[in-house]
Amino acid sequence: MPENKKPTKRENFGALLTVVNAAEKNDIITPAGATHLRGFIDHEVELLSKKHSATKLTANQVENIRLKAVLVDEVLGTGIEQGMSASDIASAADVGVQKATALLKMLISDGMVLRSENKGKATFSLL
Repeated sequence: MPENKKPTKRENFGALLTVVNAAEKNDIITPAGATHLRGFIDHEVELLSKKHSATKLTANQVENIRLKAVLVDEVLGTGIEQGMSASDIASAADVGVQKATALLKMLISDGMVLRSENKGKATFSLL
């Protein structure tokens, strides 16, 4: 770790865990004491994880969730069997092509949309 970088709490707890394991191995502390300290360290790391995961979604993330639902339910859910191009989807959802493409990529990774190519043109449809 660079000298000018301050370690995070998670990194400090990881280092403490290493110290506890080494101390137990060298009979400096009892196994019961080591178990107690490991439990404390694990609990603190869990609290850090909960604190990090409790953050609220940004306005853009909320809007993207809404737009993905629009794409799936209203645009792609219209029963078109051959699929739609990104530009057709963008105009139907009233968003830009780049935004529609980004949302479609997210939906593909979520396993909700299928991308296929026909004569060099990408089309998207529901799975």
